[in-house]
Amino acid sequence: MLSRVSAARPKIAAYPFTTLSPNLGLVRAGDFRNFLLADIPGLIEGASKGKGLGFDFLRHIERCRVLIYLVDATSADPAGDLVILRQELSAYKSELMDRRSMVVWNKMDSVPDRDTLPDLGEPVSYVSAVTGEGLDALIYKIDSLIAEEEEEDDG
Repeated sequence: MLSRVSAARPKIAAYPFTTLSPNLGLVRAGDFRNFLLADIPGLIEGASKGKGLGFDFLRHIERCRVLIYLVDATSADPAGDLVILRQELSAYKSELMDRRSMVVWNKMDSVPDRDTLPDLGEPVSYVSAVTGEGLDALIYKIDSLIAEEEEEDDG
């Protein structure tokens, strides 16, 4: 997704955990606003205990003002994957759960029917990084969350 919404060129492959270090990309949100998007992949169960590249990636998340949970909608258990992500963040630093966040189902080009995805009981955005579907709307939603965070910090 990062390569579709910014000039960043992270390694992309058709298998999980291709990225061994976080990637950053500057995203343009309208004529006068930009934000920095950090792609921090590879959080697996046990990351908060140092499994995999857990600590290396989790330290970068601490600097993020807004969290975007980008979940593979074609996964056997996308809701379970989201639960694991949130559990690992919470176990690492519970205050991360207080940050503004949103859930994004990715790979919607490979999902025949949105109704087959679990209802999370919270707003979800639907995108396809391959086709670009939903990415423009997602950029503006992320920018809106960042603006809300900035207003709260200023107020």
